[in-house]
Amino acid sequence: MSFPIKTYFHKKQLIFLFLNCTFSIFMHGQITNIDANELANWDLHGIGSVSYDKNEKAVKLTESKESLGAMLVSPTSYSENLVVTFKVKPLQHEGVCVILLGLNDLDGGDVTIPKNYNGDFNFWKSEKSTARSHAFAFHTAFHQPNAFIKENPGFINIGLQKDVVTEEKWYNIEVGKINSRFWMKVNGKTVIDTLSNKKQRIFNKSKIALRVRGPGDGTFSALYKDLVIKENLNYKNIYACNFNESKDLEDWILEGPGKVKLKKDRLLIHSKYQKFIHKKWKKGRITINSTNSNYYPVLRKKMISDLKINPSDYSYEGSFSGGPVVLWNKTKTPENYEITFNFKSLSPHSLHMIIFSALGLNGESIFSSDLAKRNGTAPKYTKGDISNYRISYFAPIRKTANLRKSPGRKMLDSGIDFASQSPKELHRIRVQKWKNNIVFTINDKQVLNYSDDEKALGAGYFGLRLMVPAIGTYDNFNLYELKNGPF
Repeated sequence: MSFPIKTYFHKKQLIFLFLNCTFSIFMHGQITNIDANELANWDLHGIGSVSYDKNEKAVKLTESKESLGAMLVSPTSYSENLVVTFKVKPLQHEGVCVILLGLNDLDGGDVTIPKNYNGDFNFWKSEKSTARSHAFAFHTAFHQPNAFIKENPGFINIGLQKDVVTEEKWYNIEVGKINSRFWMKVNGKTVIDTLSNKKQRIFNKSKIALRVRGPGDGTFSALYKDLVIKENLNYKNIYACNFNESKDLEDWILEGPGKVKLKKDRLLIHSKYQKFIHKKWKKGRITINSTNSNYYPVLRKKMISDLKINPSDYSYEGSFSGGPVVLWNKTKTPENYEITFNFKSLSPHSLHMIIFSALGLNGESIFSSDLAKRNGTAPKYTKGDISNYRISYFAPIRKTANLRKSPGRKMLDSGIDFASQSPKELHRIRVQKWKNNIVFTINDKQVLNYSDDEKALGAGYFGLRLMVPAIGTYDNFNLYELKNGPF
């Protein structure tokens, strides 16, 4: 079915000629599917036109001559926390595509777009603007090489990464917002995933808009179709941190001889003896690998000299294993939860770990004075008086990520360690726990999917553990309560 071209200079209310929007309630929330016919009936603002492309079965949004942009605004308001997916095909090189979420006035009401609006984006981004929005931009090479997420008014940067929408072909786009977390994916791969430094003011409902901006000569247009809006999501944010203030460290407790500090808005963690061991390794005096490292005798002497330690406090059954560090977060997780964060290794050596669902054997907080003191050595966490799951990753020699359960250090599952395949890259880590099911992903690639049928652990605390040779940065931590099963 064709849809006739209609050109507008100002806001035009359209009658819904096609009502093919479907609603359904899933365990993940409310899903709204908007086909091309209904999308063509969104409110057009700026100088441009909207039409239906019969061959592509898509809406064509075009910027007209002397335009400063054209946009389609949803007539319906949606939840503030949501995920939007759609397909887009830019039709010319010289033009930028934008999707705006959270369109409101500053008090949470419907934004009033002026009559005779010419599409000028300054209406949204000016610091004096009374309109509020979050802009996700891609296919930006006409202006500059980066995709971005900006917060308005003020055009405040939230995230900026190299744009991958560089051709005039179909792309699958996903953008999302959950409280202060914002992300953009292209063809299933994460381009931006970050936290806003600004405390978010959450309103119940807000609108969505699609925007095109070209050279203003009427040559730029883009096709859109298969738009899906997911609301009432399966997530309740419990803890979020992006490590841009020193007070963020107050949420964490260090165990073992470690160093923790903020570096370029990231959390830097390593053992006090990481550099010492690395220098010994470079000189060929020790070996470092996941199965046969021989640095502990050298490290034992160094720690006795530096810290005046009793070696037995860092030993198990006569074997010294001191030097690793554990950094606990003070927030207790619910029984069902998801943990996400960004990670980057600054060393070629392993090993990094995340510990989760950790409690005393009698259900105590891991910070209870009734529990034995811990100092980073493995037996304190695997054969002591606390229970936990632990996933180890970034193991370049072993090349696997391993899931273990303690006490007992029982191996539960193993999978491909995608982090060590790209050792110098930033990686997005995700741990999901729903009842007895655990899923671990790296860069949205599933590594582990395990069901613990032997007294699965529930709520507890989570932390990071690093072996002595390891050093890395962490940021963009999020802890979510899962309201329904994500699997």
